[in-house]
Amino acid sequence: MRGLWLGLAVALVALATGPRAQPQNAARLIDQYQSGEFTAAVRAAADNTSDLREVLKTLNEAVPVLMPGSDANEQRRLAVAAFSLEIVMVRRNSLFGDSGKLLLEWACSLLRRSSTPLPAERLWHLAAIGVIEGAADGRVLDDHMAHAEKRFPKEPRFVLARAVALELQTWPQGHMGGSFEGPRDELVSLLRIATFTPEVRDEALLRWGFFDLRQGNERNALDHLNAIGQTADTYVDYLRHLFRGRAFDRSNKPADAIDAYRQAVLAEPRAQTARLALAGALAAGNSRPDAREALGLALTEPRDVLADPWFMYGSADQRFWPTLITELRQAVRR
Repeated sequence: MRGLWLGLAVALVALATGPRAQPQNAARLIDQYQSGEFTAAVRAAADNTSDLREVLKTLNEAVPVLMPGSDANEQRRLAVAAFSLEIVMVRRNSLFGDSGKLLLEWACSLLRRSSTPLPAERLWHLAAIGVIEGAADGRVLDDHMAHAEKRFPKEPRFVLARAVALELQTWPQGHMGGSFEGPRDELVSLLRIATFTPEVRDEALLRWGFFDLRQGNERNALDHLNAIGQTADTYVDYLRHLFRGRAFDRSNKPADAIDAYRQAVLAEPRAQTARLALAGALAAGNSRPDAREALGLALTEPRDVLADPWFMYGSADQRFWPTLITELRQAVRR
């Protein structure tokens, strides 16, 4: 698979069109990036191209300029990889499936030139997984995991990422919802394995429960969601109650659904999805005054889409991006 990726990258780079690559310009952008002007450097590279093959070509040709004499400067190599990853993140919605994944894989191959992982390389892989999950490309994620796992075989989040790679392939193309498709048995097997990894157990149960819910297995869904212990993770806490509410709704248990939705609202008051679901459940239970009050609060209180874990569910580990990229930038700055 590694040979296929690199061969494809080389072939596409060879076909790249546009102005002649300017290695010196690329080196200046990396210098700017490492000096702390992170956003400006990334935007300068990302906003001026409609094809990230051009960026890949420029950076590839700039490697001798970036690391004169050898590529032994580990911090510099990590900086190039982090810079590339940030460009992919910026353009993931428009270019990931075309050329973004090639730039990401090239950056990964740059890191793998060291026989042992570079300092802070673990941060890079965790951030890269979030970018791929945000682009909803399960097959690319599955391929990338082969590299990440070899570098960090004991990383607990990689166990869950393998399951997410398959979960992404069960969504109908283009939206989160609708009928089930994809590798059902293998996904369940990976989710079961993930539940034996303490660091990701609760999220594995959450995803397993929602997977059951999508298939119409409300009883199994509730078993998995109810098995989640007390957690300080708002993302998991909110979603488990939201999904429990949906399972109770479908099981014709309106009182239990209302209680679950109320717990979701308590877990994350800024999120609108649970508030709207609560209003709907109250209305269905003929609690019209309470329903009007809940709906009024959902529509009038300040809302933050990014604060609603439901809107981040499909992107999985991308929710860790702000923290990971901040730590990664600190590691490459000089």
